[in-house]
Amino acid sequence: MGYAEKVPEDRIKREIGNEWYIPHHGIYHSRKPDKIRVVFDCSATYHGISLNSQLLSGPDLTSNLIGVLLRFRQENIAFMGGIESMFYQVQVPEEDRDYLRFLWWEDGDLQQEPSTYRMKVHLFGAVSSPSCSNAALRKTADVNQEFYDEEVVEMIKKNFYVDDCLKSAASEERAVTLIHQITSLCQTGGFRLTKWISNSHTVLDSILPEERAKGVKHLDLENSELPPERALGVFWEVEKDILGFKVNLRHHMDTKRGILATMSSVYDPIGLLSPFLLTAKSLLQTLCRQNVGWDDKIEGDVLRKWTQWKEDLLHIEELHVMRSYKPRDFGPVRTCELHMFSDASDIGYGVVAYLRLTNNRNEIHCSLVFAKSRVAPLKKVTVPRMELTAATLSVRFSRMIVKELDYSICAVFYWTDSMPVIRYIANEKTRFHTFVANRIEVIREASDLKQWKYIETSMNPADIASRGARIHKFLQAVSGYKDQISCGVMKQNGREKQTSTTIYLKRTQK
Repeated sequence: MGYAEKVPEDRIKREIGNEWYIPHHGIYHSRKPDKIRVVFDCSATYHGISLNSQLLSGPDLTSNLIGVLLRFRQENIAFMGGIESMFYQVQVPEEDRDYLRFLWWEDGDLQQEPSTYRMKVHLFGAVSSPSCSNAALRKTADVNQEFYDEEVVEMIKKNFYVDDCLKSAASEERAVTLIHQITSLCQTGGFRLTKWISNSHTVLDSILPEERAKGVKHLDLENSELPPERALGVFWEVEKDILGFKVNLRHHMDTKRGILATMSSVYDPIGLLSPFLLTAKSLLQTLCRQNVGWDDKIEGDVLRKWTQWKEDLLHIEELHVMRSYKPRDFGPVRTCELHMFSDASDIGYGVVAYLRLTNNRNEIHCSLVFAKSRVAPLKKVTVPRMELTAATLSVRFSRMIVKELDYSICAVFYWTDSMPVIRYIANEKTRFHTFVANRIEVIREASDLKQWKYIETSMNPADIASRGARIHKFLQAVSGYKDQISCGVMKQNGREKQTSTTIYLKRTQK
Protein backbone atom coordinates (compact mmCIF):
# COMPACT_ATOMS: atom_id res chain seq x y z
CA MET A 1 0.00 0.00 0.00
CA GLY A 2 3.03 2.25 -0.21
CA TYR A 3 3.39 2.83 3.53
CA ALA A 4 7.00 1.57 3.62
CA GLU A 5 9.90 1.25 1.21
CA LYS A 6 13.11 -0.71 1.03
CA VAL A 7 16.18 1.38 1.85
CA PRO A 8 18.45 1.65 -1.20
CA GLU A 9 21.74 -0.25 -0.80
CA ASP A 10 23.80 2.93 -1.21
CA ARG A 11 21.95 4.58 1.69
CA ILE A 12 22.00 1.76 4.25
CA LYS A 13 25.31 2.93 5.69
CA ARG A 14 24.89 6.50 6.87
CA GLU A 15 26.69 8.84 9.19
CA ILE A 16 26.12 7.86 12.82
CA GLY A 17 23.23 9.83 14.30
CA ASN A 18 21.26 10.10 11.07
CA GLU A 19 19.34 6.84 11.32
CA TRP A 20 17.24 4.94 13.81
CA TYR A 21 15.89 1.39 13.94
CA ILE A 22 12.53 0.71 15.58
CA PRO A 23 11.41 -2.65 17.03
CA HIS A 24 7.90 -3.69 16.01
CA HIS A 25 5.29 -6.33 16.77
CA GLY A 26 1.69 -7.18 15.90
CA ILE A 27 -1.33 -7.06 18.19
CA TYR A 28 -4.95 -8.18 17.91
CA HIS A 29 -7.94 -6.39 19.41
CA SER A 30 -10.22 -8.63 21.46
CA ARG A 31 -13.25 -7.46 19.43
CA LYS A 32 -11.41 -7.66 16.08
CA PRO A 33 -9.64 -11.03 16.08
CA ASP A 34 -9.35 -11.14 12.28
CA LYS A 35 -7.32 -7.94 12.00
CA ILE A 36 -3.71 -7.44 13.04
CA ARG A 37 -2.28 -4.01 13.80
CA VAL A 38 1.43 -3.29 13.57
CA VAL A 39 2.82 -1.38 16.53
CA PHE A 40 6.19 0.35 16.35
CA ASP A 41 7.85 0.80 19.74
CA CYS A 42 9.11 4.36 19.39
CA SER A 43 9.80 4.47 23.14
CA ALA A 44 12.40 1.67 22.94
CA THR A 45 15.73 3.01 24.22
CA TYR A 46 19.30 2.51 23.07
CA HIS A 47 22.02 3.98 25.31
CA GLY A 48 19.27 5.85 27.16
CA ILE A 49 17.81 7.44 24.02
CA SER A 50 14.52 6.69 22.25
CA LEU A 51 12.96 8.13 19.13
CA ASN A 52 10.12 9.64 21.14
CA SER A 53 12.58 11.39 23.45
CA GLN A 54 13.98 13.23 20.43
CA LEU A 55 10.63 14.15 18.87
CA LEU A 56 8.52 17.17 19.71
CA SER A 57 4.89 16.26 20.30
CA GLY A 58 3.67 19.44 18.62
CA PRO A 59 0.53 21.41 19.55
CA ASP A 60 -2.48 19.50 20.82
CA LEU A 61 -4.93 19.83 17.92
CA THR A 62 -7.26 17.05 19.09
CA SER A 63 -10.79 18.21 19.91
CA ASN A 64 -12.07 17.89 23.45
CA LEU A 65 -13.50 14.36 23.88
CA ILE A 66 -16.37 15.49 26.11
CA GLY A 67 -17.13 18.36 23.73
CA VAL A 68 -17.44 15.99 20.76
CA LEU A 69 -19.82 13.75 22.74
CA LEU A 70 -21.90 16.72 23.94
CA ARG A 71 -22.38 17.98 20.38
CA PHE A 72 -23.14 14.44 19.20
CA ARG A 73 -26.31 14.56 21.34
CA GLN A 74 -27.70 17.86 20.08
CA GLU A 75 -29.96 16.75 17.20
CA ASN A 76 -32.22 13.77 16.47
CA ILE A 77 -30.37 12.29 13.47
CA ALA A 78 -26.93 11.03 14.48
CA PHE A 79 -24.17 9.57 12.31
CA MET A 80 -20.60 8.45 12.85
CA GLY A 81 -17.68 7.55 10.57
CA GLY A 82 -13.93 7.14 10.72
CA ILE A 83 -10.84 7.89 8.64
CA GLU A 84 -9.16 4.74 7.39
CA SER A 85 -5.59 4.43 8.77
CA MET A 86 -5.37 8.17 9.41
CA PHE A 87 -1.70 8.34 10.43
CA TYR A 88 -0.68 6.32 7.38
CA GLN A 89 -2.28 8.87 5.04
CA VAL A 90 0.18 11.58 6.11
CA GLN A 91 3.66 11.27 4.62
CA VAL A 92 6.98 11.95 6.32
CA PRO A 93 9.50 14.13 4.42
CA GLU A 94 12.03 11.95 2.62
CA GLU A 95 14.99 13.40 4.51
CA ASP A 96 13.46 12.21 7.81
CA ARG A 97 12.51 8.66 6.80
CA ASP A 98 15.79 7.07 7.87
CA TYR A 99 14.74 7.67 11.47
CA LEU A 100 11.86 5.28 10.85
CA ARG A 101 13.85 2.23 9.79
CA PHE A 102 13.00 -1.33 10.73
CA LEU A 103 14.33 -4.81 9.94
CA TRP A 104 12.26 -7.39 8.08
CA TRP A 105 12.92 -11.05 7.36
CA GLU A 106 11.51 -11.91 3.94
CA ASP A 107 9.02 -14.82 4.05
CA GLY A 108 9.64 -15.09 7.80
CA ASP A 109 12.96 -16.88 7.25
CA LEU A 110 15.09 -15.96 10.27
CA GLN A 111 18.12 -17.79 8.83
CA GLN A 112 18.58 -15.14 6.16
CA GLU A 113 19.99 -11.66 6.62
CA PRO A 114 17.17 -9.20 7.30
CA SER A 115 16.27 -6.49 4.81
CA THR A 116 16.23 -2.85 5.85
CA TYR A 117 13.00 -0.94 5.33
CA ARG A 118 11.80 2.49 6.36
CA MET A 119 8.35 3.95 6.84
CA LYS A 120 7.17 6.71 4.52
CA VAL A 121 4.27 7.71 6.77
CA HIS A 122 3.63 8.62 10.38
CA LEU A 123 3.57 5.77 12.89
CA PHE A 124 1.21 4.57 15.58
CA GLY A 125 3.40 5.09 18.62
CA ALA A 126 5.34 8.22 17.67
CA VAL A 127 4.52 11.20 19.90
CA SER A 128 4.49 13.57 16.91
CA SER A 129 1.99 11.57 14.82
CA PRO A 130 -1.30 12.88 16.31
CA SER A 131 -0.31 16.52 15.91
CA CYS A 132 1.06 16.07 12.36
CA SER A 133 -1.98 14.11 11.21
CA ASN A 134 -4.47 16.56 12.73
CA ALA A 135 -2.56 19.44 11.19
CA ALA A 136 -2.81 17.80 7.75
CA LEU A 137 -6.54 17.20 8.21
CA ARG A 138 -7.17 20.80 9.29
CA LYS A 139 -5.05 22.09 6.44
CA THR A 140 -7.27 20.13 4.06
CA ALA A 141 -10.30 21.97 5.48
CA ASP A 142 -8.64 25.41 5.27
CA VAL A 143 -7.44 24.96 1.70
CA ASN A 144 -10.86 23.82 0.44
CA GLN A 145 -13.17 25.92 2.61
CA GLU A 146 -14.43 28.03 -0.33
CA PHE A 147 -15.82 24.92 -2.06
CA TYR A 148 -17.85 23.53 0.86
CA ASP A 149 -20.49 24.68 3.35
CA GLU A 150 -19.16 26.38 6.45
CA GLU A 151 -20.73 23.68 8.63
CA VAL A 152 -18.77 20.99 6.77
CA VAL A 153 -15.47 22.79 7.34
CA GLU A 154 -16.35 23.25 11.02
CA MET A 155 -17.05 19.52 11.31
CA ILE A 156 -13.36 18.80 10.73
CA LYS A 157 -12.33 21.26 13.40
CA LYS A 158 -14.96 20.43 16.03
CA ASN A 159 -16.53 17.01 15.38
CA PHE A 160 -13.44 14.85 14.86
CA TYR A 161 -11.72 13.11 17.73
CA VAL A 162 -8.46 11.96 16.08
CA ASP A 163 -9.86 9.78 13.25
CA ASP A 164 -13.49 9.45 14.43
CA CYS A 165 -16.22 11.80 13.22
CA LEU A 166 -19.39 12.17 15.32
CA LYS A 167 -22.15 14.50 14.25
CA SER A 168 -25.90 15.01 14.59
CA ALA A 169 -28.30 16.82 12.25
CA ALA A 170 -31.84 18.12 12.50
CA SER A 171 -33.11 16.14 9.49
CA GLU A 172 -32.25 13.10 7.42
CA GLU A 173 -31.79 15.25 4.32
CA ARG A 174 -29.24 17.43 6.07
CA ALA A 175 -27.42 14.38 7.45
CA VAL A 176 -27.10 12.86 3.95
CA THR A 177 -25.74 16.15 2.57
CA LEU A 178 -23.20 16.49 5.39
CA ILE A 179 -21.96 12.91 4.97
CA HIS A 180 -21.42 13.27 1.23
CA GLN A 181 -19.72 16.66 1.56
CA ILE A 182 -17.43 15.72 4.43
CA THR A 183 -16.42 12.53 2.60
CA SER A 184 -15.57 14.56 -0.50
CA LEU A 185 -13.67 17.18 1.49
CA CYS A 186 -11.54 14.58 3.28
CA GLN A 187 -10.84 12.83 -0.01
CA THR A 188 -9.22 15.97 -1.41
CA GLY A 189 -6.56 15.59 1.29
CA GLY A 190 -6.10 11.86 0.73
CA PHE A 191 -8.22 10.82 3.72
CA ARG A 192 -10.81 8.12 3.11
CA LEU A 193 -13.81 8.56 5.41
CA THR A 194 -15.63 5.25 5.83
CA LYS A 195 -17.34 2.89 8.36
CA TRP A 196 -20.49 5.02 8.48
CA ILE A 197 -23.29 4.23 10.93
CA SER A 198 -26.47 6.21 11.68
CA ASN A 199 -29.65 5.83 13.71
CA SER A 200 -31.59 6.57 10.50
CA HIS A 201 -32.20 3.75 8.02
CA THR A 202 -32.78 6.37 5.31
CA VAL A 203 -29.38 7.94 5.90
CA LEU A 204 -27.65 4.56 5.82
CA ASP A 205 -29.46 3.65 2.60
CA SER A 206 -27.86 6.69 0.92
CA ILE A 207 -24.35 5.34 1.67
CA LEU A 208 -22.67 2.69 -0.46
CA PRO A 209 -22.59 -0.68 1.38
CA GLU A 210 -18.78 -0.87 1.23
CA GLU A 211 -18.55 2.50 2.99
CA ARG A 212 -20.78 1.47 5.91
CA ALA A 213 -19.66 0.06 9.27
CA LYS A 214 -18.94 -3.66 9.37
CA GLY A 215 -22.17 -4.60 11.12
CA VAL A 216 -24.41 -2.88 8.55
CA LYS A 217 -22.59 -3.50 5.26
CA HIS A 218 -24.93 -6.27 4.18
CA LEU A 219 -27.82 -5.55 6.52
CA ASP A 220 -31.39 -5.57 5.22
CA LEU A 221 -32.26 -2.02 6.22
CA GLU A 222 -36.00 -2.52 5.69
CA ASN A 223 -36.46 -5.58 7.88
CA SER A 224 -33.51 -5.65 10.31
CA GLU A 225 -32.59 -3.70 13.42
CA LEU A 226 -29.36 -1.74 13.53
CA PRO A 227 -26.63 -3.32 15.71
CA PRO A 228 -25.09 -1.47 18.69
CA GLU A 229 -21.88 0.50 18.21
CA ARG A 230 -19.24 2.28 20.27
CA ALA A 231 -19.23 6.06 19.96
CA LEU A 232 -15.76 7.04 21.22
CA GLY A 233 -16.00 4.17 23.67
CA VAL A 234 -19.56 4.98 24.80
CA PHE A 235 -22.02 2.13 24.18
CA TRP A 236 -24.64 3.33 21.67
CA GLU A 237 -27.74 1.23 20.98
CA VAL A 238 -28.25 2.63 17.49
CA GLU A 239 -31.74 1.28 16.77
CA LYS A 240 -33.21 2.59 20.05
CA ASP A 241 -30.90 5.63 19.92
CA ILE A 242 -29.88 5.39 23.58
CA LEU A 243 -26.56 5.52 25.39
CA GLY A 244 -25.75 2.90 27.98
CA PHE A 245 -23.13 0.49 29.25
CA LYS A 246 -21.80 -2.93 28.34
CA VAL A 247 -20.11 -4.87 31.13
CA ASN A 248 -17.07 -7.02 30.50
CA LEU A 249 -16.09 -7.82 34.06
CA ARG A 250 -12.65 -9.39 34.35
CA HIS A 251 -11.43 -11.24 37.40
CA HIS A 252 -9.13 -9.22 39.65
CA MET A 253 -7.87 -10.05 43.11
CA ASP A 254 -9.65 -8.38 46.03
CA THR A 255 -6.85 -5.89 46.61
CA LYS A 256 -6.43 -2.16 46.27
CA ARG A 257 -4.89 -2.72 42.85
CA GLY A 258 -7.86 -4.92 41.89
CA ILE A 259 -10.36 -2.26 42.98
CA LEU A 260 -8.59 0.38 40.90
CA ALA A 261 -8.43 -1.91 37.85
CA THR A 262 -12.11 -2.87 38.04
CA MET A 263 -13.28 0.69 38.66
CA SER A 264 -11.15 2.04 35.80
CA SER A 265 -12.67 -0.48 33.39
CA VAL A 266 -16.03 1.34 33.62
CA TYR A 267 -15.86 4.00 30.90
CA ASP A 268 -18.19 6.91 31.68
CA PRO A 269 -16.92 10.20 30.19
CA ILE A 270 -20.18 12.17 30.61
CA GLY A 271 -20.85 10.96 34.16
CA LEU A 272 -24.05 8.91 33.90
CA LEU A 273 -22.74 6.57 36.59
CA SER A 274 -21.18 9.18 38.87
CA PRO A 275 -23.16 8.24 42.04
CA PHE A 276 -22.41 4.56 41.56
CA LEU A 277 -18.69 5.06 40.86
CA LEU A 278 -18.33 7.37 43.87
CA THR A 279 -18.90 4.38 46.17
CA ALA A 280 -15.91 2.51 44.68
CA LYS A 281 -13.76 5.64 44.82
CA SER A 282 -14.65 6.04 48.49
CA LEU A 283 -13.64 2.43 49.24
CA LEU A 284 -10.31 2.99 47.52
CA GLN A 285 -9.76 6.14 49.54
CA THR A 286 -10.53 4.28 52.76
CA LEU A 287 -7.81 1.74 51.95
CA CYS A 288 -5.36 4.56 51.21
CA ARG A 289 -6.20 6.17 54.52
CA GLN A 290 -5.51 2.85 56.26
CA ASN A 291 -2.13 2.52 54.44
CA VAL A 292 -3.14 -0.83 52.95
CA GLY A 293 -0.62 -2.11 50.39
CA TRP A 294 -1.52 -2.35 46.71
CA ASP A 295 -1.46 -6.15 46.73
CA ASP A 296 -2.64 -6.78 50.30
CA LYS A 297 -5.88 -8.70 50.64
CA ILE A 298 -8.76 -6.53 51.82
CA GLU A 299 -11.09 -7.81 54.52
CA GLY A 300 -13.85 -6.88 56.92
CA ASP A 301 -16.42 -4.20 56.11
CA VAL A 302 -14.48 -2.94 53.10
CA LEU A 303 -14.48 -6.42 51.53
CA ARG A 304 -18.22 -6.76 52.11
CA LYS A 305 -18.95 -3.40 50.45
CA TRP A 306 -16.58 -4.18 47.60
CA THR A 307 -18.31 -7.53 46.95
CA GLN A 308 -21.67 -5.74 46.88
CA TRP A 309 -20.33 -3.17 44.43
CA LYS A 310 -19.03 -5.85 42.05
CA GLU A 311 -22.43 -7.58 42.14
CA ASP A 312 -24.12 -4.25 41.40
CA LEU A 313 -21.77 -3.68 38.48
CA LEU A 314 -23.48 -6.47 36.56
CA HIS A 315 -26.71 -4.44 36.56
CA ILE A 316 -25.40 -1.20 35.03
CA GLU A 317 -26.58 -2.39 31.62
CA GLU A 318 -30.09 -1.58 32.84
CA LEU A 319 -29.20 2.11 32.99
CA HIS A 320 -29.49 4.19 29.85
CA VAL A 321 -30.24 7.72 28.66
CA MET A 322 -31.58 9.00 25.37
CA ARG A 323 -28.75 10.03 23.10
CA SER A 324 -30.49 13.20 21.92
CA TYR A 325 -31.26 16.01 24.32
CA LYS A 326 -34.73 16.42 22.81
CA PRO A 327 -37.57 14.12 21.67
CA ARG A 328 -38.04 13.31 17.97
CA ASP A 329 -41.10 15.55 17.53
CA PHE A 330 -39.75 18.43 19.62
CA GLY A 331 -38.78 20.60 16.64
CA PRO A 332 -36.44 23.62 16.65
CA VAL A 333 -35.19 24.89 20.01
CA ARG A 334 -36.45 28.39 20.76
CA THR A 335 -34.71 28.95 24.10
CA CYS A 336 -32.04 26.98 25.92
CA GLU A 337 -31.10 27.33 29.58
CA LEU A 338 -28.28 25.58 31.42
CA HIS A 339 -28.94 24.61 35.05
CA MET A 340 -25.99 23.56 37.21
CA PHE A 341 -26.61 21.74 40.51
CA SER A 342 -23.90 21.18 43.12
CA ASP A 343 -23.74 19.49 46.51
CA ALA A 344 -21.26 18.02 48.99
CA SER A 345 -21.20 15.58 51.89
CA ASP A 346 -18.64 13.89 54.14
CA ILE A 347 -18.07 11.32 51.39
CA GLY A 348 -17.54 13.60 48.40
CA TYR A 349 -18.97 16.33 46.23
CA GLY A 350 -20.79 16.32 42.91
CA VAL A 351 -22.03 18.46 40.05
CA VAL A 352 -24.94 17.78 37.68
CA ALA A 353 -25.77 19.80 34.54
CA TYR A 354 -29.16 19.94 32.82
CA LEU A 355 -30.43 21.64 29.68
CA ARG A 356 -33.91 23.16 29.78
CA LEU A 357 -35.15 23.41 26.21
CA THR A 358 -38.27 25.23 24.98
CA ASN A 359 -39.71 24.85 21.48
CA ASN A 360 -42.01 27.02 19.37
CA ARG A 361 -45.07 25.39 20.99
CA ASN A 362 -43.84 26.42 24.46
CA GLU A 363 -43.19 22.80 25.37
CA ILE A 364 -40.37 22.22 27.84
CA HIS A 365 -37.94 19.33 27.92
CA CYS A 366 -35.12 18.82 30.44
CA SER A 367 -32.13 16.59 29.73
CA LEU A 368 -29.07 15.52 31.65
CA VAL A 369 -25.93 16.86 29.98
CA PHE A 370 -23.04 16.06 32.26
CA ALA A 371 -22.25 14.95 35.81
CA LYS A 372 -19.15 14.57 37.95
CA SER A 373 -18.47 13.12 41.38
CA ARG A 374 -15.27 13.37 43.38
CA VAL A 375 -14.34 11.96 46.77
CA ALA A 376 -13.59 14.25 49.68
CA PRO A 377 -9.87 15.00 50.13
CA LEU A 378 -7.88 12.84 52.53
CA LYS A 379 -7.16 15.91 54.63
CA LYS A 380 -10.35 16.65 56.56
CA VAL A 381 -12.33 19.60 55.16
CA THR A 382 -15.56 21.00 56.58
CA VAL A 383 -18.77 20.37 54.63
CA PRO A 384 -19.37 24.13 53.93
CA ARG A 385 -15.91 24.33 52.36
CA MET A 386 -16.64 21.17 50.37
CA GLU A 387 -19.88 22.73 49.14
CA LEU A 388 -17.94 25.81 48.08
CA THR A 389 -15.52 23.54 46.19
CA ALA A 390 -18.50 21.88 44.48
CA ALA A 391 -19.86 25.30 43.52
CA THR A 392 -16.48 26.20 42.02
CA LEU A 393 -16.48 22.97 40.03
CA SER A 394 -20.01 23.79 38.87
CA VAL A 395 -18.83 27.12 37.44
CA ARG A 396 -15.86 25.55 35.67
CA PHE A 397 -17.96 22.83 34.04
CA SER A 398 -20.62 25.34 33.01
CA ARG A 399 -17.98 27.32 31.11
CA MET A 400 -16.86 24.15 29.38
CA ILE A 401 -20.42 23.18 28.42
CA VAL A 402 -21.29 26.66 27.10
CA LYS A 403 -18.10 26.67 25.04
CA GLU A 404 -18.57 23.19 23.57
CA LEU A 405 -22.30 23.15 22.80
CA ASP A 406 -23.56 24.72 19.58
CA TYR A 407 -26.83 25.74 21.25
CA SER A 408 -27.32 29.44 21.92
CA ILE A 409 -27.64 29.29 25.72
CA CYS A 410 -29.69 32.28 26.85
CA ALA A 411 -29.20 31.85 30.60
CA VAL A 412 -27.13 29.87 33.11
CA PHE A 413 -28.38 29.16 36.63
CA TYR A 414 -26.47 27.69 39.57
CA TRP A 415 -28.34 25.76 42.27
CA THR A 416 -27.06 24.83 45.72
CA ASP A 417 -28.68 23.71 48.98
CA SER A 418 -25.99 25.49 50.99
CA MET A 419 -26.83 28.95 52.30
CA PRO A 420 -23.20 29.46 53.47
CA VAL A 421 -22.09 29.20 49.83
CA ILE A 422 -24.57 31.86 48.72
CA ARG A 423 -23.52 34.10 51.63
CA TYR A 424 -19.85 33.58 50.73
CA ILE A 425 -20.53 34.75 47.18
CA ALA A 426 -22.62 37.73 48.29
CA ASN A 427 -20.15 38.90 50.96
CA GLU A 428 -17.83 41.59 49.59
CA LYS A 429 -16.66 43.03 52.90
CA THR A 430 -15.12 40.12 54.81
CA ARG A 431 -11.52 39.11 54.17
CA PHE A 432 -11.60 35.32 53.83
CA HIS A 433 -8.93 32.70 54.35
CA THR A 434 -6.97 31.67 51.26
CA PHE A 435 -8.96 28.47 50.68
CA VAL A 436 -12.28 30.32 50.58
CA ALA A 437 -10.97 33.44 48.85
CA ASN A 438 -9.48 31.53 45.90
CA ARG A 439 -12.72 29.71 45.19
CA ILE A 440 -14.89 32.78 45.57
CA GLU A 441 -12.65 34.57 43.07
CA VAL A 442 -13.22 31.82 40.48
CA ILE A 443 -16.98 31.91 41.07
CA ARG A 444 -17.26 35.72 40.85
CA GLU A 445 -15.16 35.91 37.69
CA ALA A 446 -17.41 33.49 35.80
CA SER A 447 -20.85 34.15 37.31
CA ASP A 448 -23.09 36.77 38.84
CA LEU A 449 -24.82 36.59 42.22
CA LYS A 450 -28.21 36.79 40.46
CA GLN A 451 -27.47 33.44 38.81
CA TRP A 452 -27.14 31.64 42.14
CA LYS A 453 -30.30 30.08 43.58
CA TYR A 454 -31.14 28.10 46.68
CA ILE A 455 -32.73 24.65 46.38
CA GLU A 456 -33.91 22.29 49.10
CA THR A 457 -31.72 19.25 49.72
CA SER A 458 -34.59 16.88 48.93
CA MET A 459 -34.98 18.56 45.54
CA ASN A 460 -31.29 18.76 44.65
CA PRO A 461 -30.32 16.18 41.97
CA ALA A 462 -26.65 16.60 42.92
CA ASP A 463 -27.38 15.15 46.37
CA ILE A 464 -27.08 11.56 45.13
CA ALA A 465 -23.94 12.47 43.17
CA SER A 466 -22.22 13.64 46.37
CA ARG A 467 -23.20 10.70 48.58
CA GLY A 468 -23.06 7.74 46.21
CA ALA A 469 -25.68 5.03 45.81
CA ARG A 470 -26.02 1.33 45.22
CA ILE A 471 -27.20 0.51 41.73
CA HIS A 472 -30.66 -0.84 42.65
CA LYS A 473 -31.54 2.32 44.60
CA PHE A 474 -30.17 4.40 41.77
CA LEU A 475 -32.27 2.54 39.18
CA GLN A 476 -35.39 2.78 41.38
CA ALA A 477 -34.97 6.54 41.63
CA VAL A 478 -34.46 6.80 37.88
CA SER A 479 -37.41 4.57 36.97
CA GLY A 480 -39.76 6.11 39.50
CA TYR A 481 -39.07 9.64 38.43
CA LYS A 482 -39.28 8.86 34.70
CA ASP A 483 -42.67 7.14 35.19
CA GLN A 484 -43.86 10.03 37.29
CA ILE A 485 -42.83 12.58 34.68
CA SER A 486 -44.15 10.64 31.68
CA CYS A 487 -47.65 10.59 33.25
CA GLY A 488 -47.51 14.20 34.41
CA VAL A 489 -48.64 17.35 32.66
CA MET A 490 -47.86 21.00 33.16
CA LYS A 491 -50.20 23.80 32.22
CA GLN A 492 -48.74 26.62 30.18
CA ASN A 493 -50.70 29.43 28.58
CA GLY A 494 -53.93 27.67 29.48
CA ARG A 495 -53.00 24.49 27.61
CA GLU A 496 -51.74 21.16 28.89
CA LYS A 497 -48.25 20.29 27.69
CA GLN A 498 -46.54 16.92 28.09
CA THR A 499 -43.23 17.23 29.87
CA SER A 500 -40.36 14.80 30.10
CA THR A 501 -36.84 14.58 31.41
CA THR A 502 -33.99 12.15 31.85
CA ILE A 503 -32.29 10.56 34.83
CA TYR A 504 -31.15 11.95 38.18
CA LEU A 505 -34.09 14.15 39.14
CA LYS A 506 -35.65 12.02 41.87
CA ARG A 507 -38.65 14.08 42.80
CA THR A 508 -41.11 16.34 41.03
CA GLN A 509 -39.67 19.63 39.84
CA LYS A 510 -41.17 22.87 41.10
